[in-house]
Amino acid sequence: MDRHVGCKMLKRSIMNPVAEDLAAITLALRRPDTVLAAVAALHGRTEIAAVEGLVELLHQPPTARAGVSAVAALEGCESPIVVEALHHALHSPHASLRLAVVEALHRRGVAGPEVRHVLQVDDSWPVRRAALRALADGPERWAILAAADDPHWRVRHALIEVLLRWGELGEAKRIEIDARLTGDHPRIVGLRRYLAFRWHGAAPAAFPETAAQPITQQPFWDWDAFVLFRNLERLADAERRQALDWMPELLIHADERIVNLALETLWRWGEARHFAAAVALRAEPRTGSTSVIAKLLERLDDDQRDDTAQLLGKPLAVAGPLPRELSEEHPYRRAATLTPERAAALVQHPRQETSWQVLAQAARLMKTPLWKLEPAERWQPAPPVAATVAPLRVQRPAPPRPRLLGPSRLAVAPLGVSGHYGLPVAGFVRALEAGVNLLFWEPNYATLTEFSGRLAPAERGALHFIAGTFEADGQRVERDAERALRLLRLERLPLFLLFWVQNWNRITPDVRAALDRLKAQGKIGDYGLSTHSRPLAIEAMQAGWNPVMVRHSLAHRGAESRIFPKAVGTSIITFNNTCYGRLLKAAVAPAAADCYRYALGQPGVTACLSAPATLEQLEENLQALRDPELRAERIENLRRAGDAVYREDTVFRRLVRER
Repeated sequence: MDRHVGCKMLKRSIMNPVAEDLAAITLALRRPDTVLAAVAALHGRTEIAAVEGLVELLHQPPTARAGVSAVAALEGCESPIVVEALHHALHSPHASLRLAVVEALHRRGVAGPEVRHVLQVDDSWPVRRAALRALADGPERWAILAAADDPHWRVRHALIEVLLRWGELGEAKRIEIDARLTGDHPRIVGLRRYLAFRWHGAAPAAFPETAAQPITQQPFWDWDAFVLFRNLERLADAERRQALDWMPELLIHADERIVNLALETLWRWGEARHFAAAVALRAEPRTGSTSVIAKLLERLDDDQRDDTAQLLGKPLAVAGPLPRELSEEHPYRRAATLTPERAAALVQHPRQETSWQVLAQAARLMKTPLWKLEPAERWQPAPPVAATVAPLRVQRPAPPRPRLLGPSRLAVAPLGVSGHYGLPVAGFVRALEAGVNLLFWEPNYATLTEFSGRLAPAERGALHFIAGTFEADGQRVERDAERALRLLRLERLPLFLLFWVQNWNRITPDVRAALDRLKAQGKIGDYGLSTHSRPLAIEAMQAGWNPVMVRHSLAHRGAESRIFPKAVGTSIITFNNTCYGRLLKAAVAPAAADCYRYALGQPGVTACLSAPATLEQLEENLQALRDPELRAERIENLRRAGDAVYREDTVFRRLVRER
């Protein structure tokens, strides 16, 4: 009997033995301490044993990272059992693994019913968005219309991008798209109206109003997730019990810490009506409720489950994955159908079998310890070689046309660079060589962290890093500052901001005290805040916050009349000068450098932040530093381009994003 694997369609007889070293490596896939190294050792190998080992790992990965690594290692292998394993992994509890699987199925061109199911029920919006893109390129392309009422606007935005592309085929295709977008859900209605605007240019005369959610009227509520978490955390037991009716609604909050607080409150004091309200959330699994509700139900005792089921009028059950029958070639199927005779033969000659899943079953049937079937020597990866990272030596000129920033009057280049989009380390070197000395950092900016660590202490200390915190609790603010100092290898942070402040609820006395304490200890220099709210920015300047960071672009110019003229004695840093790149994709698109030139030309602006992803983007941005001037006629053209983007952005926000 022959079995084959689709990696180059190799075939072998079951009498061809598996090499001892390969058996040892595939066995190492079953050990948590060696699984990642074993995956790396098997990457791209086409032997049946190697492929089956990786397939088995995909069925039961010990971690999301191990599963994602297995997906990458199987890239290019066309075996049917690999596709089966990928489909099985669509039901992994790890969203990062499901995302990797959907993208792998997309590349293979086999996005079928299982991926359509993901689009309809997965509780992770990045996974649903990937499923939409995969389906759009396949024979089931019209299935993407299931996303027309998706709870997350980013998934609907991806749908709009596809439909606009299809609409370029002509008016007949646009009419077909509109006819297929049926339903009266406000999200579907808004999406259709937005498409009509993009295709025909007529902005709606009026926009539908968004009804206020009752939970937003509760004393503990705040739109800032960090403030909401702090408020909930500080509730006394009696206050939290009074808020029980709102806990089911908090189970679908985007912040995991808030979800866990809601779960804990329900477990401690919840009643059947609260559990029933939580279970009802499963009617819309795309809100992220499925795994959370499963976690809630696991902790209920029999009486609680019975009372809840009686209230719902149906038994409690957590929906499992869609059943999928495995092929005869799949090692799990072979293990399930293993006969005692075949098991006995494998115990005698284990290298005649390629799958450790099958061998483990054979050992169980024969009541033989599995270790007796293992290779004589365990496989161990080669000891890691200590990475030697060369220190960076940068020729750093004085910043061109420096401006004074903050109460400390730091001399900074007008254009700063953020690490948000992972600019390579070489990019930061190039920025410094051009005179940039203002760098914006957050903990997940890996390349900027590496860059800082490779600088000599004196070079690092001469730069002006902006770090900050989203926290709304004094102790956590101090913790974030300490983490920034540790990761950047600094003794002092020149600038520390409270990030994206939405209202003054973020800044309680203990937060302000923490900032003053950090400053007194010499751990931070100046501190300020960033905000999207223009009224709050004005209040902050009047209250002495300095610097203040605000949004400003050609498409959002309100700060020019409302904020900048009032910035007397306050340093203003602007961000989002390309409107998240939308200005650069406009019908009449300005150059990125012009967006920064325009921002830096505003009276009252001290500096602006750019966020290049590539060396090419960085070079374009640096043109604004080398040549900052804009001619008057060019400014008018830029404003017209900004007006067009603002108009489109407003329609999108009101018809799509706010639905």
